[in-house]
Amino acid sequence: MSAIHADDRKHVMQSWDKAIKEGEEYDIEYRVIANNSTKWIKAVGEAEFDSNGEFVQAIGIVKDITEHIAQQENLSIAKDQAEAANKLKSEFLANMSHEIRTPLNGVIGFSELLMKTSLDETQKHYMTTLNESAHNLIYIINDILDLSKIEAGKMELAEEKVNLLELIKQVKNMFSYQNQEKKIYFHIKTEPNLPRYVLTDGLRLQQVLINLVSNAIKFTKEGEIELSLQLMHTNSQATNMFRFSVRDTGIGISTQNKNKIFEAFTQEDLSTTKQYGGAGLGLSICNGILAMMDSNLQLESEIGKGSQFYFDVSFKPIMEESSNSKVSSNINQRHGDILIDKDLKSLAIKILVVDDNDTNIFLAEVLIQNILPNSTILKSI
Repeated sequence: MSAIHADDRKHVMQSWDKAIKEGEEYDIEYRVIANNSTKWIKAVGEAEFDSNGEFVQAIGIVKDITEHIAQQENLSIAKDQAEAANKLKSEFLANMSHEIRTPLNGVIGFSELLMKTSLDETQKHYMTTLNESAHNLIYIINDILDLSKIEAGKMELAEEKVNLLELIKQVKNMFSYQNQEKKIYFHIKTEPNLPRYVLTDGLRLQQVLINLVSNAIKFTKEGEIELSLQLMHTNSQATNMFRFSVRDTGIGISTQNKNKIFEAFTQEDLSTTKQYGGAGLGLSICNGILAMMDSNLQLESEIGKGSQFYFDVSFKPIMEESSNSKVSSNINQRHGDILIDKDLKSLAIKILVVDDNDTNIFLAEVLIQNILPNSTILKSI
């Protein structure tokens, strides 16, 4: 007993006494001091008794588990270090995304203003290319920021009244130009008796659908794309289960890569990355958002025949009808559309612009003067 580590003696004695008194098997892990070094021991066995119920002996196995304990401790340390590193990575990505996005807003804003000035055809082409490139870059930055938020557990859903039919129509309209360019037939399929309004985060739901439709267009050279919405069932919690689906007649996905494509920064293979581009974040972000809605993406695909991504999600229906849905106003905010009543343009009002970036303040000043020419700009950094 003297060889047992002082901190473990009480535990060993209690376990041993219990085994003798109750006739149970014992399974004890403890430390011993041998040759000035500490070893971990695992003792497993049982106590034997004579016909009078008196303790006779213990039969079992004693094993040195020092290396096993050390491995567990190393794994625990490695896990803590990995979690800390992942948190630092997420914070770094969030900070860098903000730092990069700030000057990009200036590039996009002033390129759009320049495109409205008198330019020759060559200049217009250059400015259009510059503006599109900046938009593509900020989309990637936003994806990285969303992914870092999801990994850090900082993304939150904001429930609001959403018109599902209007939402999917707006998703379709966003890609009308691309569909015309590629000559792809893009149509919506819905059921006649769908609940019109539900309670959900319209922006995040739309973000998922935009990612799925964007991928469908990217990987479809000819044929069709179908965005469908159907009511699956109504459950006891007064919520409805909906299925959103995006089906295409594109290149398809091989069986061995069906799980791989849902990983962050991953695409099906190197040739896909070279030919179609992209950062490989869209599907990972979609699954992260859907997980917050207690859902996840499902995939059916066949090489050369196309793919179908779908997800089932429950929303609480809202029976009240309204001509003004929050979806419309929020989508306008997402895409930077500014709706100003004509009567407001003549107002002589003072507007305070606050930002920590000179370029953003200058851009805001120019935009406000264009929209409200009689206004007075007060600047603060």
